[in-house]
Amino acid sequence: YDVVCSSPSTSLLCELAKAAGLDAKFKMDAMFRSGPFTLFAPIDSAFEALGPVALAYLKENEELLEDILMFHIIPSRVIASEDLECSELYRMENGYDSRTICRTPFI
Repeated sequence: YDVVCSSPSTSLLCELAKAAGLDAKFKMDAMFRSGPFTLFAPIDSAFEALGPVALAYLKENEELLEDILMFHIIPSRVIASEDLECSELYRMENGYDSRTICRTPFI
């Protein structure tokens, strides 16, 4: 949490985590204090692409916002980006499954 909030490129993620009440959870929950876990941290431009109306809606809907943010965390594992496997299924912190998608770079 402190790493996210100290980076200028993830200031909106920090702001949204606070709006969802996750700052307290991250500081109290043993997994978040000592790990391990993997966070796919969206940078500010990803949130900005949603537009101001969507961002305002998320900030007003704490439960939805928490669910979305928890979908970006894989609990109990540290996974480096180079270790991600195409089409691999991961169980996210919110209980949903996510499958990695591999895209060929544009040339």
